[in-house]
Amino acid sequence: MVRSHLDPGPLPANDADIAFAPLTQLSRWIENRQLSSERLTNLYLERLERSNPQLRCVITLTREHALAAARQADGEIAAGR
Repeated sequence: MVRSHLDPGPLPANDADIAFAPLTQLSRWIENRQLSSERLTNLYLERLERSNPQLRCVITLTREHALAAARQADGEIAAGR
């Protein structure tokens, strides 16, 4: 896989702007440690919980599993992997 070397720009202050940012920016912010996997996961979990009563888009929300995976990813990034 080849990724572009474009500067992702500054991390937005607004969570909604982060949520709708392209994956190319999100991955660079995480790689540069401007954004943690855990924060991004929490952001999406909160959006799912807010929207699900109207959209019914989730059968089982596995919050703890998602957060554990995000923490593991953050640990691996911190270790340089």
